[in-house]
Amino acid sequence: MHKRSTRWAAPAALVTILAASLLPAGAAQAVDLDGITSVTIVEPTDTLTVFENFRLEATWVVPDTAVPGDTFGLTFPSTPLLVGVTDSFILESPDAEEVGSCTVTSTGIECVLGDYVLTHDNVSGSLFFWAQAQETSDSDTLTFTTSGGRSIDVAVPGGEIVDKDAWGPPAEAEKAGVVTTDGDHLEWDVYVPSNQMTAGEVITDTFTPGLTFVPASMQVGYVLIADWNGGAFTDADFVVLTEPADYVIADDPPTSSFTLTLNGPVPADAIYRLRYRMSVPPGTVAGDVFTNTVSGVGFTAASGSITYIGSGGGGEGDEPGTFTVSKTLSGSGTALVPADTAYSITYSYPAAGGPVTGVIDVVAGQTSAAIGPIPPGTVVTLTETPPAPVEGATWGTATYSGTGVSPTAGGAQVTIVTGANVDVAVQNSVELVPPPDPGTFTVSKALSGSGALLVPGDTAYTIAYSYTSPGGTVTGAVSLLAGETSAPIGPVAEGTVVRIEEAAPAPIAGVTWGASTYVGSGVTAAGAGATFTIVTATNVDVTVQNTAELVPPPDVPDEPSQGLARTGGEVWGLPLAIALLIGGFVLVRARSVRRASA
Repeated sequence: MHKRSTRWAAPAALVTILAASLLPAGAAQAVDLDGITSVTIVEPTDTLTVFENFRLEATWVVPDTAVPGDTFGLTFPSTPLLVGVTDSFILESPDAEEVGSCTVTSTGIECVLGDYVLTHDNVSGSLFFWAQAQETSDSDTLTFTTSGGRSIDVAVPGGEIVDKDAWGPPAEAEKAGVVTTDGDHLEWDVYVPSNQMTAGEVITDTFTPGLTFVPASMQVGYVLIADWNGGAFTDADFVVLTEPADYVIADDPPTSSFTLTLNGPVPADAIYRLRYRMSVPPGTVAGDVFTNTVSGVGFTAASGSITYIGSGGGGEGDEPGTFTVSKTLSGSGTALVPADTAYSITYSYPAAGGPVTGVIDVVAGQTSAAIGPIPPGTVVTLTETPPAPVEGATWGTATYSGTGVSPTAGGAQVTIVTGANVDVAVQNSVELVPPPDPGTFTVSKALSGSGALLVPGDTAYTIAYSYTSPGGTVTGAVSLLAGETSAPIGPVAEGTVVRIEEAAPAPIAGVTWGASTYVGSGVTAAGAGATFTIVTATNVDVTVQNTAELVPPPDVPDEPSQGLARTGGEVWGLPLAIALLIGGFVLVRARSVRRASA
């Protein structure tokens, strides 16, 4: 984990204070979340020893309502006293996004969430840090407290915290070290038997380049072997030497080394201890290894190494997704649909606070604005409201398509994908309404009346017709004899209104023509003619009927009586006159028929 330079701590705090002072009234304040879910000691696995760094791992999760600035963390136990190895690190996502940041102090760990939680749900992760036990304990658990006030009992490896094992005084030079609890230094201990040292001994320490020796941290002294006590000697038994009376240090940074020269004689049967610190370089991360070698005039060189134990962690969440609706039309009737027609698609999906519903209005050829953010995995149901009717066209059933789109009865469902938009294509087919089958009409001619026998059989009657079609006005006429029916006229579009009107028949002696009448299903008199409407796939027959009536004979006035007596001749005179009249009519009719035959 990259370490943060402490020299920036004060300016950063000032910026935080200034930023907080600029927050508007009512702005959301940071909340301490009960985010830590588990804590485990993972190293060492056998026995926990006083002053030994041990590694802890924790898991965490925050609610979807978390906002930047919210915190979560742990407070370390005070009995037995636990001290954290100070560090700070970034919680990174697998995509190297900053989820938050954490700081380990001597008393606990606190993490602050970043902007990541604004764009992700189900945010969780893990972290690790180091600590030291400052005292022994026979308890098999350590009790940590979350920032939410909840206790977490952590099992202690080996069931207790113990002192270091007793060890005998070293027979030759030894060197070992640890990372200090401030996280910024390595602390080395060098033990050298006095019997391997001479008066004025010069001790040289060579270390990994990048480390910086801290002369002020140097502690030099010795303990008599008689007071060694398995390495657990007391402060009273440790003879502290001072500079420059007892020793002199010469630091040599260019060579990554320093020398310590003892002044005066060396006591017999003693163990010298040098304890000092070195600052780790910026950018040090967990796993970096630092070596150190100490040598002297009278003793064999001793080396040691320390692996840096920085803390770290990470997190991740589900980045919400969105969906859009694209609208298209297809079919032969699209030209009839107004271009600004809006189509309404209703959507709904479950959410933590209850179902979410809405309506999207979109025009054909366009895509709606993205709807979201919505947690990934959420199933959204969509249904289109049937479009408004369009004259001359008929709507088909809407179809839904797109990645992850599944049609349902009357609509579709789509599953939201993490960090992506899913487009749902809704297509409507609109087809022209096919025109109805056309119809036809015929004209039949009928003759009636007392004078029908006087009408020559070859008398033709002319009936004119007219109607309007998409191509204009259509006119025509048929010529029929009485008793005839015309051939079907058409096809004529269903619903067309046809007008017919018969021309006046030619005059015939002794006959009076009555007005033409028009008879048929749906036929309506109109002035001197009639109208009717064409029916799909049907023939309409219109019978045009004429009446021919005999012209009545003129009235003959009675002759005045001259006083003559009636005779028998007067009685037979009237029948004879009638017979002569009928005979004349028959003769005329016969001649007319012969002329028609000729």
